[in-house]
Parts: sequence; C-alpha cells; structure tokens
Amino acid sequence: MPQIAIGMPVFNNQETLARSIDSVLQQTYGDFVLIISDDGSTDGTWAICEYYARVDSRVLIFRQEANLRYMNFKFVLDQSQTEFFCWLAGDDYYSCFFLEKCISVLNHDASVVCSVPKCQFTAPAGNLSLAEGTFPIVQDEIDMRVTQYLYCPSDNTRMYGLFRSEVLRDSFPPRGFHAYDWALSAQTLCFGKHQEIDEVLIYREKTKRALYTGAVLRDERGLLKQLFPVFRMSVWLLRQKKFPRRRGVVRALIWLNLVKHMEYVSNVHPDFYERSRFFYTYLKKRL
Repeated sequence: MPQIAIGMPVFNNQETLARSIDSVLQQTYGDFVLIISDDGSTDGTWAICEYYARVDSRVLIFRQEANLRYMNFKFVLDQSQTEFFCWLAGDDYYSCFFLEKCISVLNHDASVVCSVPKCQFTAPAGNLSLAEGTFPIVQDEIDMRVTQYLYCPSDNTRMYGLFRSEVLRDSFPPRGFHAYDWALSAQTLCFGKHQEIDEVLIYREKTKRALYTGAVLRDERGLLKQLFPVFRMSVWLLRQKKFPRRRGVVRALIWLNLVKHMEYVSNVHPDFYERSRFFYTYLKKRL
C-alpha cells in the first residue's frame, strides 16, 4: 500500500488539469496514489482523467453522478487507506519536491499533524503573491493553537499541506457548510501542530474576493445565517469533544463571526455598514 494519497476533487478544470496531474506524477517521492473525483464536469475534464488513468497505474479516477461540491473533498479522503493524505485542486500544482519535503517533517516529529510549505498565488494578470495562510502553529497547548488560528484563518492554504490521514478523518465535518475548511483546519489543531516549510512548493490560482458574497448566498439559506456566515461553522466546532471551550477560544470565535459579518454587510448593505462602521470598529477592538 502506498504511504501517501493525494486527493484531487475536480470540476470543469480542462484548461489546467494536465498541469496539476503532471506535477504530482513528477514528484521525487513516488510512493503515492492519486485519487481524482470529477464532480460532474461539463467540459473535457473527464477525458483527461481517463487518459492519465490509462498511462499511470497510480492514478485512480471516479465520476460523480450528483454534484458533491464541498463533500467531494471528503469523498477522495474516504477512498484513501494511506498513512498520509493531502488535497490538490485541479487548477493548482506542486514543485517536484513537495511530497519529499512534507513527509520528512511528519516523519521527524510525531507532534506535527500537518506539514505545509509556503505557497505562491498566481492570477490571470500574472500577478504573484505569497499565501498568508501557511504560518506555523506549534504551541504545545491545544487552546493556544486553536486561538492563534481563529484570529487569522486567512486563505487557509494550510488545508493543502500533507496531513496524517487519521487526523483528517476524525476532523472532517460530516456535511457541507460555509467555511467548512476553516472548521476542518481548526479541528485538526486539536490533534497536533502545523509546521511550515520555509520554501515555496505549491502554486495556487487566486480566488477573486468578489466571489465571497456569492459563496455565502449559495451556502447559507436564511437572512440570519447569511448575515453571520461562519455561525454554523462555530456551532459545529463547539460541539466537537476535543475542541477547547476556554475563554480565549470562544472570544476568538466571536471575533471571527463579527469580522465575517462586517465583511458580508459591507458588500451587500454598504449604506448600512457606513452608518454603523463606528459601532463595528468599537466591538472589534473590544474583542
């Protein structure tokens, strides 16, 4: 059995998928299986999947009859039986040293559950920037790790690091909701540390910030849930047995809910936000 599984949930990625798959197959560490799940693509994505499955036995492919959306990430995880696991999106790609350097960190330190390198974002205009969500979280205390993360989940690129598979299986939410990936990352920190590799080894397409409001409207039904987009995420975390409920953690959750509420209101109800900006700023400083 391979030691690592790379899960690749894809949807209409025909323009970038070959680059993503090639970056996996060209890894210097070759003891892996690549699990691709096509979430009902309507372009040429599935044909590309079939080609790579024919030419390399390490590539396993699945095609979903119904669109799974966020749960497609869980599907590829559920198909794996390896000790370590990572995700790669169909429009992202690796340096050839990604697996080799990530697994070295995990093998060296049993207290680390996620090894994630620095990441470079690319954009259609050619602009480059480093991801802000790969910083190390290595405190010994669970509540300190979770609190640090909740105050700065950022772009959550840490989700694309290499994890201990058992930790991911114990941490993945059983159903999809807005910011499920933040919930996942926060829960994994209850099991151990996240270590950063100080080298760019993964490259991601940058998601347009303007798509955030659309994602909230799509993920959350009802005005109250839309106004507080990470409320369901927060409730799910607080119900988990290993999740700490100390004052600092709860305070960080409240702060995050306020920040995402402000972001949503500023986009959807800008006039109201302008009238209430002083009040919002006051609350944010108090937290």
